[in-house]
Amino acid sequence: MRDAFGGAFFIKLMLIFFAIYISFIAIALSYAKAFRVKNTIINYIEENEGYNNDVMMLIDDYVVGMNYYVSNVGPNGSKVEYATCNSRGYCIDEVYSDELRGTYYKVTTFIEVNFPFFGINVLVPITGETRVVIK
Repeated sequence: MRDAFGGAFFIKLMLIFFAIYISFIAIALSYAKAFRVKNTIINYIEENEGYNNDVMMLIDDYVVGMNYYVSNVGPNGSKVEYATCNSRGYCIDEVYSDELRGTYYKVTTFIEVNFPFFGINVLVPITGETRVVIK
């Protein structure tokens, strides 16, 4: 009987570590996707020297193609209250700087981490900035 209990305990312990490993890999892949989306948005803004309707369409097409979506971010989002957030889950803020004599853009993407058994939903922001765009 003692051997059966030890075997069951070992299997439970192995399943717990397996679940932690899978969670870690899923979070790492989500982070990589959000980081890639942020960098591509920054590249589109820098290539076109600003953020306008044409760039917005390019970014939207790319984000849809990447299947990037964070549910709690946007104009009516419950967790993030940026005025410049898109409903797909990224934010672009235009920042004017007198010191730099120009405008740069701050791009924020998010990772949504859910722990359904505990009822916890965490948004992790990933932020980057473009070079100065002189208008």
